[in-house]
Amino acid sequence: MPSSPISQKSDYKWLVFATVAMGSLLPSLDFGSVNIALPTIGDEFGKSITTVQWVTLGYVVVLSTMLLPMGRLSDVYGRKKVYILGFAVFASTSTLAGFSPSLWGIIGLKAASGVGTAMVMANGIAILTTTFPASERGKAVGSHMVILAVGTAMGPVIGGALVEAFGWRSVFFVNLPIAVAGIAAALALLDTDRLSMQGGAEHRGRLDGLGAALSGGAVLSILLGLGNGPRAGWASSEIVAALAIGTGLTGAFVWWERRTASPMLDLSIFQSRIFSVGPLTSFVCYVGAASVWFLMPFYLQGALGYSPGQAGLIMIANVGCTAVTGAMGGWLSDRYGQRRFITAGAAISGAGLFMMSRFSVDSGLGLIVSALALQGCGMGMFVSSNQSAVLGATAASKLGVASAYINLTRNLAQNTGVALATAVVAGTMASMGFEAKLEPGSGAQGAAGAFTEGLTRVYLVSACIFAAAVALTVMVWRQERGTREGDVAKQQMSESGSNPASGAAG
Repeated sequence: MPSSPISQKSDYKWLVFATVAMGSLLPSLDFGSVNIALPTIGDEFGKSITTVQWVTLGYVVVLSTMLLPMGRLSDVYGRKKVYILGFAVFASTSTLAGFSPSLWGIIGLKAASGVGTAMVMANGIAILTTTFPASERGKAVGSHMVILAVGTAMGPVIGGALVEAFGWRSVFFVNLPIAVAGIAAALALLDTDRLSMQGGAEHRGRLDGLGAALSGGAVLSILLGLGNGPRAGWASSEIVAALAIGTGLTGAFVWWERRTASPMLDLSIFQSRIFSVGPLTSFVCYVGAASVWFLMPFYLQGALGYSPGQAGLIMIANVGCTAVTGAMGGWLSDRYGQRRFITAGAAISGAGLFMMSRFSVDSGLGLIVSALALQGCGMGMFVSSNQSAVLGATAASKLGVASAYINLTRNLAQNTGVALATAVVAGTMASMGFEAKLEPGSGAQGAAGAFTEGLTRVYLVSACIFAAAVALTVMVWRQERGTREGDVAKQQMSESGSNPASGAAG
């Protein structure tokens, strides 16, 4: 079947990018705006923060659990269908949450919206990778990072303004018009033929139900274990059981995927060294970087005494630089190759984290902003180049599940990083005779000093994690280059041996 006329336009790829941008912007805006409304929601229903946190925690758990199944679903049934359905699920459940008369209704509906977000997230990058030529893949990924960074930065700002002007329910209602516009754009602009997978429907297989159940159960168990570890204690029976179950289900998932005729995650994609190590390097880096966004607000407000608004403005230095270098790194990697920007990005981000490990209760604003900016610059460059390399090593028919796997890796890494950071800070404060609570203005001898001591230890470990990522990246790319050079040499020898003239000359 011929493609639609609009898909033949020279700027079609950017029309598709604008459509995907709405799908990427909406969840990131929603997450930040809902978070900023949580204290008000807790007051409305008379619930503590430990209960109210499930509005976002339940959403994150469901989102992470559903990413791989939804990625595979798009590979089997088509990206356009799954992408639009995801938009519809997210918009409807979010709007209904705004009408909910109970907190548990909000929690349940917000968790359900995680299914829709998974359908959108598992497809966005895959759609861009299919639409943009290989020579511009880095540009597309980098530009996509700008959208995510803008949503992350603006979510709390927009959410705070909505709560003050219209009440907390408005943060749920505001999603509907954006989602309707996104669905309309997707229906009009996404060309099914252009987005279709190579090989036809007969080669897409079917949805692997058992694989989806095993992977979902594994992710759910691991996330619950990591999320509750700092509260219940890492040696507690419930945490040990959750992590053990998650590990066992992961092993069962791998065993099943090797044997089923239509696996949810085709393990053959890991035969590519770039795909096998790229997400691993990304996981390592996100574990190290997760502590920045998690701990810095506590440090800025609790230890240094900045207001929430001031702390938010200071954090823009990080996300703003991530957006700028994410775009630049993607564009430059298209022209000069990804390897140097992956390595440089990880090294620069590690340097920023090392600067953070020098923080104290007397640190000046110049040092803080410089360190945040440096870490953000490196992270943006690393992520855009690394994702471009990994997706470039993936067959078109597997881009949906590959994109979902990348997003799942990031989510698991961020949860792991937050859990480890919490454990280190709480342990440090306990060893110095303090509870894991901040007393603003207590100084170097009080809880603020103990917290800052724990924070600097976390950032020093994170800097070492990035150093390990640099070493891993260099090693892998050297091996990849050696493999390519060996293949070229073998081909030349084969051609030389089969050429009678060259044999005579020898």
